[in-house]
Amino acid sequence: MTHSLEVRSATDRRVSVVLPFKNGARTLARAISSILENEEVGELILVNDQSTDGFQRVIDSFDDPRILLLDNEGSGIADGFNTGLKRARCEFIAKCDDDDLYVAGRFIHQVRALDSSPDIVAVGGQHLVCLDDGTEIGKLPLYDEARNISESLCEGVPEVYFTTCLVRRDVLLKMGGKRNYFYVAEDLDTLFRLGMEGEVLYLPGVVYIHHLRKESISHRTRRSRHKFFNAKAKEFAEQRKQFGKDDLQVGKAEKWEDDREVSEDSSEYLNNRIIGILTANAFYNLNGGRNRLALAQIARALTMNITVLATWRSACVIVVRVVLPRARSPKN
Repeated sequence: MTHSLEVRSATDRRVSVVLPFKNGARTLARAISSILENEEVGELILVNDQSTDGFQRVIDSFDDPRILLLDNEGSGIADGFNTGLKRARCEFIAKCDDDDLYVAGRFIHQVRALDSSPDIVAVGGQHLVCLDDGTEIGKLPLYDEARNISESLCEGVPEVYFTTCLVRRDVLLKMGGKRNYFYVAEDLDTLFRLGMEGEVLYLPGVVYIHHLRKESISHRTRRSRHKFFNAKAKEFAEQRKQFGKDDLQVGKAEKWEDDREVSEDSSEYLNNRIIGILTANAFYNLNGGRNRLALAQIARALTMNITVLATWRSACVIVVRVVLPRARSPKN
């Protein structure tokens, strides 16, 4: 793909990408390739969290001076990100998961937006949700206009994924990076805290490709633990908005007590996520006049699980809204 940008020198590359990983050898190569395609990337900091697979061979296959491999100074995703953040040297920071992809040219408009005002601390965008084989499910969020989402984030409403964001490095350092209280949902907590640091801008356009995989940490993690930390991220956001500080900041945060490793089948959870995304995109396309696409998406949602009553109700609404105007239109 050809861009209308000049080839940038290393000093013009203003983005550090931090990619924490654990046993990501199967997907790491495609993630690295997608990141390095972006000319604004000055360094890609890979942080290994005690991997035991063949990750080193994957990394050694790349001959690019922008790649830096570090060992996690702590344990887990939050510590892994913070390890990379402390070593980052560029002005802006972005994060990527080891099983996801960057869209080529994703930083062009984000850097431009950050340069437009020092009050803007971060810029996020849309992400495209795909299955592991690349089959597209839909994009989120479904906003067509740029907007300031700081207030929503302060209220605990996750308007964007943190991985779609480009953030000022000095702001992240001031915040202390990610908080390792969060075994999962650390991105959500960081995103909500960013809302208090300044303006967080949303720009429409897909910048990140998120893969739904059973093997990802968010799907391996017990659902009860995931719900607990998601709820805590939102609860802490509400506390900061009301009191200025949250329970974690004052040392009163409730701990997750159940550390038992329990095997859980994530198939139903993944199917429900896919149904929700397909349904949301179906209504988005219906409202945009893309009726055939809307019908195809809601039909696909129904095939995922024909017993979900809410999906049938959505399908009925969409079919009626497509068919009724045709029935009312005068015959030639």
